[in-house]
Amino acid sequence: MQIVETSNEGLKRAYTLTIAAKDIEARIEREVKKIAPQVRMPGFRPGKVPANLVKKMHGEALHADVLNNTIRESVDGLIADKKLRPALQPRV
Repeated sequence: MQIVETSNEGLKRAYTLTIAAKDIEARIEREVKKIAPQVRMPGFRPGKVPANLVKKMHGEALHADVLNNTIRESVDGLIADKKLRPALQPRV
């Protein structure tokens, strides 16, 4: 993850966070493995649905959840690392 400060005007700060695609893909794979035991699909025993089918069924929702969680964790980490005290909720 790369962090670049793009603006520092008075009390306003702006940062650009860059997260590698391979990190996002790794998180998606972990989420697929985490939910696979709970997925039920006709023709498969409960919890035995192949990962590629789980990804096909729930791919968009998983991708959105992983992106939201990654962004939130990155912003929280940035605030902690830079010892910032935001007056308002950060805008992403």
